[in-house]
Amino acid sequence: MRGSGRIAAALLAGLFPGMALACARPGAPRGGPEDRRPPVVVAAEPAPLSRVQDPDARIRLRFSERISERAARGTLDEAVLVSPLTGPVRVNHGGDALDISVGGGLRPGLVYRVTVLPVITDLFGNRMTDPFELVFTTGPEPNENAVAGQVLDRITGRPVQDVTLALLPTNPVPDTTPYLARSGQDGLFFFRYVPEGRHNLVAFVDRNRNFAPDLTEARGERGVRLSVGDTLITDITLLGPDSTPAQLVRTEIADSTALRLVFTDYLEPEEVGQATVSLEGLEGQRTPGVARVLHPQAWAALRDSLAAEADSAAPGEPGRVSRVPLPGRTVSPPGQERGGLPGGLPLPSQELIAVLAGPLEVGSPYRVTVASVVNVNRVPLGGGQDSIVRPPPPAPPSDSLAAPGDSVPPPGLQ
Repeated sequence: MRGSGRIAAALLAGLFPGMALACARPGAPRGGPEDRRPPVVVAAEPAPLSRVQDPDARIRLRFSERISERAARGTLDEAVLVSPLTGPVRVNHGGDALDISVGGGLRPGLVYRVTVLPVITDLFGNRMTDPFELVFTTGPEPNENAVAGQVLDRITGRPVQDVTLALLPTNPVPDTTPYLARSGQDGLFFFRYVPEGRHNLVAFVDRNRNFAPDLTEARGERGVRLSVGDTLITDITLLGPDSTPAQLVRTEIADSTALRLVFTDYLEPEEVGQATVSLEGLEGQRTPGVARVLHPQAWAALRDSLAAEADSAAPGEPGRVSRVPLPGRTVSPPGQERGGLPGGLPLPSQELIAVLAGPLEVGSPYRVTVASVVNVNRVPLGGGQDSIVRPPPPAPPSDSLAAPGDSVPPPGLQ
């Protein structure tokens, strides 16, 4: 898992939260100071980790005080996750309690995990600070295992909150009944007490709250395998849908031997080497070949390495190292984190760098043709054409103190 020690600590704390319920507390006296304490669950039915035989058994969670009929975000039905999802979930408000029912009743032979998201508020607007979890079984002993991690945006690398995650068993028996979780602060998610075997982990932005990924929703998925006693830490990346190839929108002169190619879409870093770039001199001039095509991050590292080698070899200045700034403007949104993703994969970019085998002639026009570009959704056949002209280098700044025609600095400046 990537991330800071704070995120790792949050993962470990969330994997095995204490099952003890909070002690009840009296409400604020009438006319006394305003209550600023958040509501907490003080009693649960059925009892934590108990065995339930009745499929129509009531699920009831009682809070330390009266709670609002409105959640801080969404509806009360959306404030409670029942995993696995064996039927539609209904949540009824009961003063200081929530009554939860599962359509069709509780299914035998399962371990149920009921999670109340921290969107419940009291009558003073104080909001739960942490999610509450109730685990009970309708048959087997709970498997002591867990899957946890972070949901990350595929483009920015930032954590994504309020993403629905479904864990679907695929082996030994395929099952369409999903085990559910929701990403919270820092994009963290947790599954506990799930069947052993192979599963498909799917993350999606569930805009219509139907607990199923739709074609228009950003999503990501990966396979996981669990055994009894496993604690698996894994990240999953989220990407919006796109079915159109990336098109070349402009070409820039990065330097005398490199071109910056800018596209309509973000590109798949693992497929950068598949792209082809060719040049054609429009006035019959010599045309340098294209030595390689690089991700901008790889090109920046190459330039820094070459600059460091050149500086360290400079006579009289041993060990001097400088960083060469990239020319041109970046197309990254302001403030966007441009680090990397788990596994060392760089973040997608809308740019490619074509490194040339030789310099372009100054003032001569060239046609640039790009093909076989793959966008971040792995849609192939991207590319396009553009034309460029390498401008002459800027003139050196004139000496404002020298008289016209003077070739010798004035006295005192020699």
